Amino acid sequence: MARVGGGEVIVDASAPLRPPSRRRVHGHARLGLAFGVIAEDPAVVVEPGAVLDLRSVAPVRLGLAVPLRLRLYDRTPDDRGALRLRDWDEVGDYLAVLRLLEYRDDHAVGRRAHAHVEVVLGVQRDLTLGHGSLVRGWANGLDIDRRRSGLEAVAEIRGSLLEQPAAVRVQTLAGDLAGSQILGARVQGRWAGAGLGASVVGDPTAPRRLVVDASEPAALELGRGGRLRTAGPRGVVAGALELEYRATDRWRWSAGPYLDLDLVGGLGRGLHLGADADGRLGRRRGVELGATAELTVGSSGYDPAYFDVFYGATRWQAPLLGTASSVPSDLAESALPKYAWVRGNIPAGVGGMGALRFSHDRGAQARIEYRARPGALGHTFALVVGADLRRVGVFARFAHRGGRHGFEPRASGTLAQLELRVPVLRWLDVDAMAGWTFGTRVDPRPDAGGGSLVRGAGVVLAGVAGRVPW
Repeated sequence: MARVGGGEVIVDASAPLRPPSRRRVHGHARLGLAFGVIAEDPAVVVEPGAVLDLRSVAPVRLGLAVPLRLRLYDRTPDDRGALRLRDWDEVGDYLAVLRLLEYRDDHAVGRRAHAHVEVVLGVQRDLTLGHGSLVRGWANGLDIDRRRSGLEAVAEIRGSLLEQPAAVRVQTLAGDLAGSQILGARVQGRWAGAGLGASVVGDPTAPRRLVVDASEPAALELGRGGRLRTAGPRGVVAGALELEYRATDRWRWSAGPYLDLDLVGGLGRGLHLGADADGRLGRRRGVELGATAELTVGSSGYDPAYFDVFYGATRWQAPLLGTASSVPSDLAESALPKYAWVRGNIPAGVGGMGALRFSHDRGAQARIEYRARPGALGHTFALVVGADLRRVGVFARFAHRGGRHGFEPRASGTLAQLELRVPVLRWLDVDAMAGWTFGTRVDPRPDAGGGSLVRGAGVVLAGVAGRVPW
């Protein structure tokens, strides 16, 4: 082969033509077996599943799993049969069989722009929308009796306008494919470092008032699917107007201030003024470090990051209640859904947030943050660590929310998770899971009359999984 003037290339026609490589679909079938304790019951979990990697044909990955959790011994509260019926009593439980459906692709738009499209369905562990003033650290699978599969979709077009970098980004999310929990969207435009955006997030089925048992005024009634019964209007919606400026060298670093103006319908208003910075290190820029500092000013009834990691539990009952000794006698007046509780218990005032981030292009990431705000539950501490490597998979979370400070773990205001996967052979993995999340359980007080409340619930499982790759 020889090069000639004008950028033309002459190819040696005598060279043999190679047939195109045969495209293959990669993946594996998996069958897991684990033993441990789920909430109050010793249990065994049998979990068949499969993963398909279609990226040699299309930019798609697919994962399915059917966890069958069987009770070895049924402790109070009683349930029928060996299979945990609470795992299969809602539409969202069946949709959660779809553990992962991922589509990521890039397309050229004209001569000077390109579009990035990303759609991910599955478990949402740590999702943030925009600057996180409305949705921060959202996770949709922390209810011990309810698995959920959600949707996050992003479409972004990048190019230049008047010889300055410009972009338009649209992000949508749904915490549950069955339609409950949160739904949100964000639109942002950027030009020459300046950005303007708007976000809307809502929970159309959020309870505002719970039903008290007529025969026992101190107890709460259960409805369909083992959920607390509600009365009156439902739903909550919030919106944010976002301004930012981002300075960057387009290679190693970026930094700048932002301002979010939030409104939570029927509750309150808030202002978030912050600064965010990111930097990439190493010859390959494989390590990324980031930091955020934020000042928050809010009216009474305003809770920053309203849809946070605790929202799945506090939407039903806030504050969380743990043991029999922590349950007040006036349960019907104190165990309110988040909408009603925030409106009556969050004062106006000033707070702030600080966060540090780390990520590596090999698949490791970590985030630590602390948020302070006046009110009985105004202090939140969160730590998230994850690694999805070829040899090992790890996910760990610790989050606590309380009135004094965020470093005092309590069963009633703490979330903790640890998931570990270690391949020991080509066909065998060792799995472990431990966590303290939440669930709807029978009121532990002797005089509760069978009423229920939302409180902490634990899980500890360990086992092995056979894997057949192809």
